[in-house]
Amino acid sequence: MTRYILACSFIVGLVVGGALSVSAQQRERVCLNGAWLLHRGGERDTIPADTWAQTRVPGKFAGHYRIESDLWAHFHHECANARAWYKTAFIVPAGWADGRIIRLRFEGVNHYCRVFVNGQFVGEHRSVNVPFELDINGVASTGAVNELAVYVESQPLANDGYYATSYAKHNVGIVDDVYLVSYPQVHISDVFVIPSVRKMELRAQITITNASPSDQQVRIYSGPFLESEKKLAMPGALLNVPAGSSETVEISQRWTDPILWGYGDYGTPTLYAFKTHIVTSNGATDTRFDRFGFREFWCEGNEFRLNGKYIFLTGECNGEGYTYPNNRHFLNMHYQALREMNVNQVRLGWVPRRRVRFDVADEVGMLLEVNVCNALITDPQYDPEMPPGRRPEVVKRLIQDYIRAHRNHPSIIIWESNNEAGSQAQPAPRPGNLIGLANVQAACHEVDPTRPVDPQGSPWVMVAKPLGIDFETDIYSVHPY
Repeated sequence: MTRYILACSFIVGLVVGGALSVSAQQRERVCLNGAWLLHRGGERDTIPADTWAQTRVPGKFAGHYRIESDLWAHFHHECANARAWYKTAFIVPAGWADGRIIRLRFEGVNHYCRVFVNGQFVGEHRSVNVPFELDINGVASTGAVNELAVYVESQPLANDGYYATSYAKHNVGIVDDVYLVSYPQVHISDVFVIPSVRKMELRAQITITNASPSDQQVRIYSGPFLESEKKLAMPGALLNVPAGSSETVEISQRWTDPILWGYGDYGTPTLYAFKTHIVTSNGATDTRFDRFGFREFWCEGNEFRLNGKYIFLTGECNGEGYTYPNNRHFLNMHYQALREMNVNQVRLGWVPRRRVRFDVADEVGMLLEVNVCNALITDPQYDPEMPPGRRPEVVKRLIQDYIRAHRNHPSIIIWESNNEAGSQAQPAPRPGNLIGLANVQAACHEVDPTRPVDPQGSPWVMVAKPLGIDFETDIYSVHPY
Protein backbone atom coordinates (compact mmCIF):
# COMPACT_ATOMS: atom_id res chain seq x y z
CA MET A 1 0.00 0.00 0.00
CA THR A 2 1.38 3.41 -0.95
CA ARG A 3 0.60 6.59 0.95
CA TYR A 4 1.55 10.13 -0.05
CA ILE A 5 2.96 12.71 2.34
CA LEU A 6 3.23 16.35 1.27
CA ALA A 7 4.75 18.03 4.29
CA CYS A 8 5.19 17.58 8.01
CA SER A 9 8.05 17.73 10.46
CA PHE A 10 9.20 15.87 13.56
CA ILE A 11 11.82 16.09 16.24
CA VAL A 12 14.41 13.36 15.60
CA GLY A 13 14.21 10.64 18.20
CA LEU A 14 11.54 9.26 20.48
CA VAL A 15 10.97 10.34 24.08
CA VAL A 16 10.12 7.43 26.36
CA GLY A 17 9.68 8.10 30.08
CA GLY A 18 11.34 11.50 29.72
CA ALA A 19 14.50 10.09 28.08
CA LEU A 20 15.55 9.59 24.49
CA SER A 21 15.42 5.89 23.57
CA VAL A 22 17.96 4.92 20.91
CA SER A 23 18.74 1.35 19.90
CA ALA A 24 22.04 0.06 18.52
CA GLN A 25 22.33 -0.10 14.74
CA GLN A 26 21.24 -3.56 13.59
CA ARG A 27 21.80 -3.04 9.84
CA GLU A 28 25.17 -4.67 9.23
CA ARG A 29 26.92 -6.54 6.44
CA VAL A 30 29.83 -9.00 6.27
CA CYS A 31 31.33 -9.91 2.89
CA LEU A 32 31.82 -13.65 2.34
CA ASN A 33 33.81 -13.34 -0.91
CA GLY A 34 37.21 -14.98 -1.23
CA ALA A 35 38.53 -18.51 -0.92
CA TRP A 36 35.82 -21.18 -1.04
CA LEU A 37 35.83 -24.90 -1.84
CA LEU A 38 34.39 -26.38 -5.04
CA HIS A 39 33.21 -29.90 -5.83
CA ARG A 40 32.38 -30.51 -9.49
CA GLY A 41 29.31 -32.65 -10.09
CA GLY A 42 27.17 -34.10 -7.36
CA GLU A 43 23.46 -34.38 -6.64
CA ARG A 44 21.08 -31.60 -5.62
CA ASP A 45 20.48 -32.48 -1.98
CA THR A 46 23.58 -34.45 -0.99
CA ILE A 47 26.52 -32.35 0.16
CA PRO A 48 29.67 -34.18 -1.01
CA ALA A 49 31.92 -35.63 1.68
CA ASP A 50 35.20 -35.30 -0.24
CA THR A 51 36.94 -34.27 -3.48
CA TRP A 52 36.87 -30.55 -2.77
CA ALA A 53 39.29 -28.11 -4.42
CA GLN A 54 39.97 -24.46 -3.76
CA THR A 55 38.18 -21.82 -5.81
CA ARG A 56 37.28 -18.15 -5.54
CA VAL A 57 33.92 -16.45 -5.17
CA PRO A 58 32.74 -14.56 -7.15
CA GLY A 59 33.63 -16.76 -10.09
CA LYS A 60 32.26 -19.29 -12.52
CA PHE A 61 33.03 -23.00 -12.65
CA ALA A 62 31.79 -23.47 -16.21
CA GLY A 63 31.36 -21.24 -19.20
CA HIS A 64 33.15 -18.99 -21.62
CA TYR A 65 32.79 -15.59 -23.22
CA ARG A 66 31.35 -16.43 -26.63
CA ILE A 67 34.43 -17.93 -28.22
CA GLU A 68 33.65 -17.73 -31.92
CA SER A 69 35.32 -20.93 -33.12
CA ASP A 70 34.90 -24.68 -33.24
CA LEU A 71 35.21 -24.62 -29.45
CA TRP A 72 31.65 -23.25 -29.26
CA ALA A 73 30.06 -26.70 -29.35
CA HIS A 74 32.42 -28.00 -26.67
CA PHE A 75 31.74 -25.12 -24.29
CA HIS A 76 28.03 -25.19 -25.02
CA HIS A 77 27.96 -28.85 -24.02
CA GLU A 78 30.03 -28.13 -20.91
CA CYS A 79 27.59 -25.45 -19.77
CA ALA A 80 24.52 -27.45 -20.68
CA ASN A 81 25.61 -30.17 -18.26
CA ALA A 82 27.28 -28.08 -15.57
CA ARG A 83 26.67 -28.74 -11.89
CA ALA A 84 28.82 -28.20 -8.80
CA TRP A 85 28.83 -27.60 -5.07
CA TYR A 86 30.41 -24.60 -3.33
CA LYS A 87 31.29 -24.61 0.37
CA THR A 88 32.68 -22.16 2.92
CA ALA A 89 32.59 -21.40 6.63
CA PHE A 90 31.39 -18.18 8.24
CA ILE A 91 30.87 -16.76 11.71
CA VAL A 92 27.75 -14.86 12.71
CA PRO A 93 28.93 -12.15 15.16
CA ALA A 94 27.90 -12.88 18.72
CA GLY A 95 26.35 -9.43 18.98
CA TRP A 96 23.75 -10.39 16.39
CA ALA A 97 21.92 -12.56 18.93
CA ASP A 98 19.63 -9.64 19.77
CA GLY A 99 16.50 -10.55 17.83
CA ARG A 100 17.54 -9.03 14.50
CA ILE A 101 16.83 -10.58 11.10
CA ILE A 102 19.84 -12.51 9.74
CA ARG A 103 20.07 -13.40 6.07
CA LEU A 104 22.42 -14.51 3.34
CA ARG A 105 22.45 -12.16 0.35
CA PHE A 106 23.56 -13.34 -3.08
CA GLU A 107 24.05 -10.64 -5.71
CA GLY A 108 24.04 -13.22 -8.50
CA VAL A 109 24.02 -17.00 -8.92
CA ASN A 110 23.67 -18.50 -12.39
CA HIS A 111 21.35 -20.26 -12.93
CA TYR A 112 19.64 -22.55 -10.41
CA CYS A 113 20.88 -22.97 -6.86
CA ARG A 114 19.96 -24.66 -3.59
CA VAL A 115 21.42 -23.26 -0.36
CA PHE A 116 22.22 -25.16 2.85
CA VAL A 117 23.42 -23.83 6.22
CA ASN A 118 24.81 -26.37 8.68
CA GLY A 119 23.36 -29.08 6.47
CA GLN A 120 19.84 -27.63 6.56
CA PHE A 121 18.10 -26.46 3.38
CA VAL A 122 17.25 -22.76 3.59
CA GLY A 123 16.05 -21.92 0.06
CA GLU A 124 16.46 -22.06 -3.71
CA HIS A 125 16.60 -19.56 -6.54
CA ARG A 126 16.74 -19.50 -10.35
CA SER A 127 17.81 -16.52 -12.40
CA VAL A 128 20.69 -14.78 -14.11
CA ASN A 129 22.29 -12.05 -11.95
CA VAL A 130 19.11 -11.28 -9.98
CA PRO A 131 19.95 -10.52 -6.31
CA PHE A 132 18.14 -12.50 -3.61
CA GLU A 133 18.21 -13.05 0.15
CA LEU A 134 17.49 -16.09 2.32
CA ASP A 135 16.56 -16.01 6.01
CA ILE A 136 18.84 -18.06 8.25
CA ASN A 137 17.45 -17.14 11.68
CA GLY A 138 17.25 -20.27 13.82
CA VAL A 139 19.56 -22.17 11.46
CA ALA A 140 22.86 -20.32 11.82
CA SER A 141 24.48 -20.09 15.27
CA THR A 142 25.69 -16.72 16.54
CA GLY A 143 29.24 -16.46 17.82
CA ALA A 144 30.11 -19.79 16.22
CA VAL A 145 31.42 -21.23 12.96
CA ASN A 146 28.71 -22.19 10.45
CA GLU A 147 28.95 -24.13 7.20
CA LEU A 148 27.46 -22.71 4.00
CA ALA A 149 27.01 -25.09 1.05
CA VAL A 150 25.51 -24.03 -2.28
CA TYR A 151 24.54 -26.41 -5.10
CA VAL A 152 24.57 -24.73 -8.53
CA GLU A 153 23.49 -26.06 -11.90
CA SER A 154 23.14 -24.58 -15.37
CA GLN A 155 19.81 -23.57 -16.81
CA PRO A 156 19.65 -26.35 -19.45
CA LEU A 157 20.30 -28.94 -16.74
CA ALA A 158 17.57 -27.40 -14.57
CA ASN A 159 15.34 -27.66 -17.68
CA ASP A 160 13.03 -24.97 -16.37
CA GLY A 161 12.79 -22.96 -19.58
CA TYR A 162 13.59 -19.62 -17.92
CA TYR A 163 16.19 -18.28 -20.36
CA ALA A 164 15.44 -18.98 -23.98
CA THR A 165 18.79 -17.96 -25.52
CA SER A 166 22.31 -19.35 -25.39
CA TYR A 167 23.72 -16.08 -24.04
CA ALA A 168 22.60 -16.92 -20.52
CA LYS A 169 24.10 -20.40 -20.47
CA HIS A 170 27.77 -19.57 -20.56
CA ASN A 171 28.50 -18.23 -17.08
CA VAL A 172 27.65 -20.81 -14.47
CA GLY A 173 28.41 -20.42 -10.78
CA ILE A 174 28.30 -17.93 -7.90
CA VAL A 175 29.21 -15.06 -10.21
CA ASP A 176 28.69 -12.07 -7.89
CA ASP A 177 29.20 -11.01 -4.29
CA VAL A 178 27.91 -12.95 -1.27
CA TYR A 179 27.10 -11.24 2.03
CA LEU A 180 25.94 -12.08 5.52
CA VAL A 181 23.48 -9.28 6.35
CA SER A 182 21.29 -8.27 9.27
CA TYR A 183 18.37 -5.89 9.71
CA PRO A 184 16.19 -4.74 12.60
CA GLN A 185 12.76 -6.34 12.88
CA VAL A 186 11.35 -3.03 11.65
CA HIS A 187 13.53 -1.84 8.80
CA ILE A 188 13.77 0.15 5.58
CA SER A 189 13.31 -2.49 2.91
CA ASP A 190 13.30 -0.32 -0.22
CA VAL A 191 13.97 3.25 -1.32
CA PHE A 192 13.22 4.50 -4.84
CA VAL A 193 14.63 7.98 -5.45
CA ILE A 194 12.88 9.82 -8.30
CA PRO A 195 14.36 13.13 -9.48
CA SER A 196 12.45 15.31 -11.96
CA VAL A 197 14.20 17.98 -14.00
CA ARG A 198 10.93 19.08 -15.58
CA LYS A 199 9.40 19.76 -12.16
CA MET A 200 12.68 20.50 -10.34
CA GLU A 201 11.48 18.13 -7.67
CA LEU A 202 12.82 15.19 -5.70
CA ARG A 203 10.52 12.32 -4.75
CA ALA A 204 11.27 9.24 -2.72
CA GLN A 205 9.15 6.12 -2.29
CA ILE A 206 10.19 4.54 1.01
CA THR A 207 9.04 1.07 2.03
CA ILE A 208 9.11 -0.01 5.68
CA THR A 209 8.81 -3.68 6.63
CA ASN A 210 7.58 -4.70 10.08
CA ALA A 211 8.62 -8.27 10.89
CA SER A 212 7.91 -7.80 14.60
CA PRO A 213 4.86 -9.33 16.35
CA SER A 214 3.30 -5.93 17.11
CA ASP A 215 2.02 -2.97 15.08
CA GLN A 216 4.51 -0.12 14.82
CA GLN A 217 4.26 3.62 14.29
CA VAL A 218 7.33 4.68 12.33
CA ARG A 219 8.75 8.17 11.97
CA ILE A 220 10.74 8.74 8.78
CA TYR A 221 13.45 11.32 8.15
CA SER A 222 15.25 11.59 4.83
CA GLY A 223 17.20 13.78 2.46
CA PRO A 224 20.05 13.93 -0.08
CA PHE A 225 23.64 14.41 1.05
CA LEU A 226 26.77 15.40 -0.85
CA GLU A 227 30.13 14.98 0.88
CA SER A 228 28.43 14.68 4.30
CA GLU A 229 26.43 17.89 3.79
CA LYS A 230 22.65 17.68 3.65
CA LYS A 231 21.52 19.46 0.49
CA LEU A 232 17.73 19.45 0.84
CA ALA A 233 15.30 19.28 3.75
CA MET A 234 12.71 16.65 2.84
CA PRO A 235 9.37 16.52 4.71
CA GLY A 236 9.14 14.04 7.55
CA ALA A 237 6.53 11.30 7.59
CA LEU A 238 4.62 9.21 10.12
CA LEU A 239 3.61 5.74 9.01
CA ASN A 240 1.58 3.01 10.74
CA VAL A 241 2.89 -0.43 9.80
CA PRO A 242 0.89 -3.46 10.99
CA ALA A 243 2.76 -6.50 12.28
CA GLY A 244 4.00 -8.80 9.54
CA SER A 245 3.46 -6.33 6.70
CA SER A 246 5.11 -3.62 4.61
CA GLU A 247 3.91 -0.09 3.88
CA THR A 248 5.19 2.45 1.37
CA VAL A 249 5.12 6.23 1.73
CA GLU A 250 5.98 8.80 -0.94
CA ILE A 251 7.71 12.02 0.09
CA SER A 252 8.39 14.93 -2.26
CA GLN A 253 10.10 18.31 -2.11
CA ARG A 254 10.91 20.98 -4.66
CA TRP A 255 14.66 21.31 -5.37
CA THR A 256 15.72 24.34 -7.38
CA ASP A 257 19.51 23.99 -7.42
CA PRO A 258 20.61 20.32 -7.70
CA ILE A 259 23.75 19.43 -9.64
CA LEU A 260 22.47 17.63 -12.74
CA TRP A 261 23.94 14.20 -13.41
CA GLY A 262 25.25 13.62 -16.92
CA TYR A 263 28.26 14.53 -19.03
CA GLY A 264 29.32 17.47 -21.18
CA ASP A 265 26.45 19.88 -21.83
CA TYR A 266 24.04 17.62 -19.90
CA GLY A 267 25.71 17.75 -16.49
CA THR A 268 28.47 16.08 -14.50
CA PRO A 269 28.57 12.56 -12.98
CA THR A 270 27.81 13.92 -9.51
CA LEU A 271 26.31 11.31 -7.18
CA TYR A 272 24.29 12.10 -4.08
CA ALA A 273 23.62 9.81 -1.11
CA PHE A 274 19.96 9.69 -0.12
CA LYS A 275 19.81 9.02 3.63
CA THR A 276 16.71 7.45 5.17
CA HIS A 277 16.42 7.17 8.95
CA ILE A 278 13.50 5.71 10.92
CA VAL A 279 12.51 5.58 14.58
CA THR A 280 9.83 3.11 15.66
CA SER A 281 7.29 3.42 18.46
CA ASN A 282 9.46 1.20 20.70
CA GLY A 283 12.58 3.30 20.07
CA ALA A 284 14.32 1.04 17.54
CA THR A 285 16.08 2.73 14.63
CA ASP A 286 17.32 1.92 11.16
CA THR A 287 19.38 3.95 8.67
CA ARG A 288 20.00 3.34 4.99
CA PHE A 289 21.92 5.18 2.25
CA ASP A 290 21.07 4.95 -1.47
CA ARG A 291 23.25 6.50 -4.16
CA PHE A 292 21.54 8.41 -6.98
CA GLY A 293 22.08 11.13 -9.56
CA PHE A 294 19.69 14.00 -10.23
CA ARG A 295 18.78 13.47 -13.87
CA GLU A 296 15.72 12.81 -16.01
CA PHE A 297 15.51 10.99 -19.34
CA TRP A 298 12.36 10.77 -21.43
CA CYS A 299 10.92 10.33 -24.92
CA GLU A 300 9.33 13.37 -26.54
CA GLY A 301 7.73 12.60 -29.90
CA ASN A 302 10.47 10.93 -31.92
CA GLU A 303 13.29 12.39 -29.85
CA PHE A 304 15.10 11.51 -26.63
CA ARG A 305 15.65 14.13 -23.93
CA LEU A 306 18.26 14.14 -21.18
CA ASN A 307 17.82 16.83 -18.54
CA GLY A 308 15.55 18.74 -20.90
CA LYS A 309 17.96 18.76 -23.85
CA TYR A 310 17.76 16.79 -27.09
CA ILE A 311 20.23 13.89 -27.18
CA PHE A 312 21.16 11.64 -30.09
CA LEU A 313 22.21 8.26 -28.72
CA THR A 314 25.35 6.86 -30.34
CA GLY A 315 25.78 3.45 -28.83
CA GLU A 316 27.90 0.36 -28.47
CA CYS A 317 26.33 -3.08 -28.18
CA ASN A 318 28.20 -4.75 -25.35
CA GLY A 319 27.31 -8.42 -25.20
CA GLU A 320 28.45 -11.14 -22.87
CA GLY A 321 31.27 -11.81 -25.31
CA TYR A 322 34.18 -10.19 -23.46
CA THR A 323 36.63 -11.49 -20.92
CA TYR A 324 36.63 -8.25 -18.89
CA PRO A 325 32.92 -7.61 -18.29
CA ASN A 326 32.97 -7.24 -14.53
CA ASN A 327 36.39 -5.75 -13.82
CA ARG A 328 35.91 -2.29 -12.34
CA HIS A 329 39.26 -0.93 -13.53
CA PHE A 330 38.79 -2.13 -17.09
CA LEU A 331 35.19 -0.93 -17.23
CA ASN A 332 36.29 2.54 -16.19
CA MET A 333 38.89 2.66 -18.97
CA HIS A 334 36.46 1.12 -21.47
CA TYR A 335 33.70 3.66 -20.83
CA GLN A 336 36.19 6.50 -20.96
CA ALA A 337 37.59 5.22 -24.26
CA LEU A 338 34.09 4.97 -25.71
CA ARG A 339 33.43 8.57 -24.69
CA GLU A 340 36.54 9.64 -26.60
CA MET A 341 35.01 7.98 -29.68
CA ASN A 342 31.78 9.98 -29.20
CA VAL A 343 29.89 6.94 -27.91
CA ASN A 344 27.46 8.10 -25.24
CA GLN A 345 25.39 4.96 -24.63
CA VAL A 346 26.07 1.24 -24.14
CA ARG A 347 23.53 -1.48 -24.69
CA LEU A 348 23.94 -4.28 -22.13
CA GLY A 349 21.73 -6.69 -23.98
CA TRP A 350 20.48 -10.26 -23.96
CA VAL A 351 20.69 -11.01 -20.24
CA PRO A 352 20.67 -9.03 -16.96
CA ARG A 353 24.10 -7.77 -15.88
CA ARG A 354 25.97 -7.24 -12.65
CA ARG A 355 25.84 -4.13 -10.50
CA VAL A 356 29.49 -3.19 -11.06
CA ARG A 357 28.72 -2.22 -14.66
CA PHE A 358 26.12 0.27 -13.49
CA ASP A 359 28.26 1.60 -10.62
CA VAL A 360 31.11 2.48 -12.96
CA ALA A 361 28.76 3.99 -15.56
CA ASP A 362 27.22 6.15 -12.80
CA GLU A 363 30.67 7.42 -11.88
CA VAL A 364 31.78 8.37 -15.42
CA GLY A 365 28.46 9.57 -16.84
CA MET A 366 27.88 6.76 -19.37
CA LEU A 367 24.29 6.02 -20.42
CA LEU A 368 23.04 2.42 -20.43
CA GLU A 369 20.24 0.33 -21.86
CA VAL A 370 19.94 -2.72 -19.62
CA ASN A 371 18.24 -6.05 -20.25
CA VAL A 372 15.88 -7.07 -17.45
CA CYS A 373 15.20 -10.66 -18.49
CA ASN A 374 15.45 -12.50 -21.79
CA ALA A 375 12.25 -14.41 -21.10
CA LEU A 376 8.73 -13.37 -22.02
CA ILE A 377 5.81 -13.24 -19.61
CA THR A 378 4.02 -15.76 -21.74
CA ASP A 379 0.30 -16.25 -22.21
CA PRO A 380 -0.51 -19.90 -21.32
CA GLN A 381 -2.72 -20.01 -24.44
CA TYR A 382 0.45 -19.95 -26.55
CA ASP A 383 2.58 -22.09 -24.22
CA PRO A 384 0.31 -24.80 -22.76
CA GLU A 385 3.22 -26.95 -21.47
CA MET A 386 4.90 -24.08 -19.68
CA PRO A 387 7.92 -25.19 -17.62
CA PRO A 388 8.26 -23.85 -14.04
CA GLY A 389 10.81 -21.15 -14.84
CA ARG A 390 8.69 -19.63 -17.60
CA ARG A 391 5.49 -19.29 -15.60
CA PRO A 392 4.21 -15.71 -15.74
CA GLU A 393 4.36 -15.11 -11.99
CA VAL A 394 7.97 -16.38 -11.81
CA VAL A 395 9.26 -14.27 -14.69
CA LYS A 396 7.39 -11.16 -13.50
CA ARG A 397 8.79 -11.48 -9.97
CA LEU A 398 12.36 -11.86 -11.24
CA ILE A 399 12.03 -8.88 -13.59
CA GLN A 400 10.67 -6.67 -10.84
CA ASP A 401 13.22 -7.86 -8.27
CA TYR A 402 16.00 -6.96 -10.70
CA ILE A 403 14.58 -3.52 -11.46
CA ARG A 404 14.04 -2.72 -7.77
CA ALA A 405 17.67 -3.61 -7.10
CA HIS A 406 19.00 -1.23 -9.79
CA ARG A 407 16.46 1.52 -10.47
CA ASN A 408 18.40 4.18 -8.52
CA HIS A 409 21.30 4.05 -11.00
CA PRO A 410 21.22 7.28 -13.02
CA SER A 411 23.23 5.66 -15.83
CA ILE A 412 20.34 3.32 -16.67
CA ILE A 413 18.05 5.25 -19.02
CA ILE A 414 16.21 2.40 -20.81
CA TRP A 415 15.13 -1.09 -19.80
CA GLU A 416 15.46 -3.75 -22.51
CA SER A 417 12.60 -6.23 -22.37
CA ASN A 418 13.91 -8.84 -24.81
CA ASN A 419 16.06 -9.44 -27.85
CA GLU A 420 14.34 -10.00 -31.21
CA ALA A 421 11.19 -11.67 -29.91
CA GLY A 422 9.38 -9.71 -32.65
CA SER A 423 12.20 -9.73 -35.17
CA GLN A 424 11.65 -9.03 -38.86
CA ALA A 425 13.45 -12.35 -39.44
CA GLN A 426 10.14 -13.98 -38.53
CA PRO A 427 8.03 -14.33 -41.72
CA ALA A 428 4.93 -13.29 -39.79
CA PRO A 429 4.24 -11.81 -36.36
CA ARG A 430 3.80 -14.26 -33.50
CA PRO A 431 0.90 -13.12 -31.31
CA GLY A 432 2.20 -15.04 -28.30
CA ASN A 433 5.52 -13.18 -28.45
CA LEU A 434 3.82 -9.80 -28.81
CA ILE A 435 1.61 -10.50 -25.79
CA GLY A 436 4.71 -11.60 -23.87
CA LEU A 437 6.51 -8.34 -24.75
CA ALA A 438 3.45 -6.33 -23.70
CA ASN A 439 3.41 -8.13 -20.34
CA VAL A 440 7.13 -7.51 -19.76
CA GLN A 441 6.72 -3.79 -20.51
CA ALA A 442 3.78 -3.60 -18.10
CA ALA A 443 5.80 -5.39 -15.39
CA CYS A 444 8.64 -2.89 -15.85
CA HIS A 445 6.31 0.11 -15.65
CA GLU A 446 4.69 -1.21 -12.46
CA VAL A 447 7.91 -0.80 -10.50
CA ASP A 448 9.58 1.90 -12.60
CA PRO A 449 7.32 4.24 -14.59
CA THR A 450 10.22 6.68 -15.09
CA ARG A 451 12.07 4.76 -17.83
CA PRO A 452 11.00 3.68 -21.33
CA VAL A 453 11.12 -0.02 -22.24
CA ASP A 454 12.69 -1.25 -25.49
CA PRO A 455 11.80 -4.64 -27.07
CA GLN A 456 15.12 -4.68 -28.89
CA GLY A 457 15.03 -5.61 -32.56
CA SER A 458 11.29 -6.31 -32.61
CA PRO A 459 9.62 -4.24 -35.36
CA TRP A 460 6.62 -6.60 -35.43
CA VAL A 461 5.36 -4.78 -32.33
CA MET A 462 4.03 -2.15 -34.76
CA VAL A 463 1.24 -4.53 -35.80
CA ALA A 464 0.16 -5.51 -32.28
CA LYS A 465 -2.93 -3.28 -32.23
CA PRO A 466 -4.16 -4.38 -35.70
CA LEU A 467 -3.91 -7.94 -34.38
CA GLY A 468 -6.14 -7.01 -31.44
CA ILE A 469 -3.31 -6.94 -28.89
CA ASP A 470 -3.43 -3.97 -26.52
CA PHE A 471 0.24 -3.05 -26.73
CA GLU A 472 1.95 0.19 -27.65
CA THR A 473 5.69 -0.01 -27.23
CA ASP A 474 7.68 2.84 -25.71
CA ILE A 475 10.46 2.49 -28.31
CA TYR A 476 10.60 0.95 -31.78
CA SER A 477 14.00 -0.57 -32.55
CA VAL A 478 15.11 -2.51 -35.63
CA HIS A 479 18.17 -4.72 -36.11
CA PRO A 480 19.02 -4.03 -39.76
CA TYR A 481 20.09 -7.42 -41.05
